Amino acid sequence: MTRRVVSRIAGQAMAWTLIWVSAFACSAVAPPPAQPSAMQQPQGALPADLDMAFRVNLQLLASELGQPLAEQLLVDTLGEGDAPASSLLRQALKHSELMWLGVRAGAALDAAEKVLILRGHFAEVLRRQPAADSVWAASTPALRPRQFSRGAGRLGALVHVYPVGDELLLAASAAQVSAVERWFERGTDNLGLRPPERGAVSAAARPERLRELYLQPYPELAAHFSGTRQLQAYFDVRAESLIFELELSFQSAAQAADASHVFEQLRLQLASHPCAIGGVARAAHVSVFERSLRLLGRLDPARMRGLEACILGGECCA
Repeated sequence: MTRRVVSRIAGQAMAWTLIWVSAFACSAVAPPPAQPSAMQQPQGALPADLDMAFRVNLQLLASELGQPLAEQLLVDTLGEGDAPASSLLRQALKHSELMWLGVRAGAALDAAEKVLILRGHFAEVLRRQPAADSVWAASTPALRPRQFSRGAGRLGALVHVYPVGDELLLAASAAQVSAVERWFERGTDNLGLRPPERGAVSAAARPERLRELYLQPYPELAAHFSGTRQLQAYFDVRAESLIFELELSFQSAAQAADASHVFEQLRLQLASHPCAIGGVARAAHVSVFERSLRLLGRLDPARMRGLEACILGGECCA
């Protein structure tokens, strides 16, 4: 098992969450000093209108996979067009412990409206950014955000970044700036999505929104998931194995049972293949408890080696 394979798979964990679902303001008032609640619950800054939210334990991933994974996650978030912003946030990631990312579904990740939150120790990073640096431009002095001088014209580009003390950095795309600044002003939770606080990568999503976007061409399939209320998932890496769990909560136990039948049929069809995709399906288990459906699995090193040929070599049967 190579570190490159594990890094590639874990780095795509956020995209896998979306694939599973698819298959089926600015104020002049100065903000109060950073409060303990803001440091303890920074994900409260994620705007309520975002459709998906991810939590990444960068410290855990770095210990398992090394620093390149964190840099790849950043590239996937920013895209290829924002070299100055990418360089700055790469520096910040090296000093980060946790990352939260909220996005609006319907576009590729780099083009989606988003808010990025990093928690770590950024005194050195901020000290190395001179006031006259071309990457930054002054904006809204009361809040002291720093605005990326390039990339603002691209859809989904992160255009403002807000240091909160030396331990928190928030970055927002243009459409999300007002919501983030309201969080600063009011000091109250935006009531956005909260990914589970577990695993190396976890996610939460609004199932109805994703169902509207991705299952519209498949009305019969969409009907099986019409009662979905909540989606949560997490991925973890342990001893070169990938552990994953996807949970869907429904309005009724009957709806959960119906959806589990669809999941199980898909799993059995994929499991009949002898290649890597079949191995993933055979490692997964579908279960129902009251109004919740769960898909659980663990890919051992042997199955991970099978995925190496699939992901890196294109040797996939499905």
